[in-house]
Amino acid sequence: MVHGLIYSIQYEIHLTQRLDLFDQVLPLCIKTRKMIEYQEKNGIYKLVILNYNDLLKRFEVNPLAKKYIEEMYGSEYNNLNTKNSELPKSNNVLVYSMHIKNNTVNPMSDDEFNQLVEKIKELDESGQWSEDFNKMYKFKQIQEIVRDQTFNMIVEMEKELTKIELTPEEINIVNTIKSDEIIAPLIKSASINLCCIHY
Repeated sequence: MVHGLIYSIQYEIHLTQRLDLFDQVLPLCIKTRKMIEYQEKNGIYKLVILNYNDLLKRFEVNPLAKKYIEEMYGSEYNNLNTKNSELPKSNNVLVYSMHIKNNTVNPMSDDEFNQLVEKIKELDESGQWSEDFNKMYKFKQIQEIVRDQTFNMIVEMEKELTKIELTPEEINIVNTIKSDEIIAPLIKSASINLCCIHY
C-alpha cells in the first residue's frame, strides 16, 4: 500500500470543550446529512465540516496554492525548502494555520525562548526523544513563527491560500452547524484552514 501526504484545506470549527460523539456529533451528521469529523488532540477540539476532498480541486486551481504544494512536496521528499524569495517558508504557513491561527499564542521573552532551545538541545544530545521532547520541539517551532519578522507575511499568505468560495449547499451546512443550539455557545473560531492529510 502506498503512503503519502496530501496538502489541502478544510473548513473547521474549533470548540472550547470536548463533544460527545453519540449525543452531540452524530445528531449534526443526521441534521446536515453529511459525515462530520470530530477531532480531539492535546486539548484542541474541532469539527471538520468540509474536508480536504470537498475543497481540494478548488484549492489546487489557485496559482499560489500550486507553488505552496510544490514547495511542501519538495521539502518533504528532499528535506529542502525551495528558495523562493517572494514566499515565506511554506511549512511555517502550514504550522501557523494548524497550530496558531485558532489559538492564543503569546511570544516568549528572549530568555524563556533561549532556555527552551537549550533544554531541547540537552534532550536531543542525550537521546531522550520522548513525547515531551516532541511537544517542546513543536512549541519551539510555533514560537519561532510568532517571533519571526515575517509573521505578518505568513498570516497574509495563509489568507490567500484559504480564500475560496463555498457553494450555497456548503454555506447552508456550515450555517446549520454554527447555529445549532448545542454547538453555537461552544464555538471558539470557524474558518477554512490548511491541512496535511496522511494516507
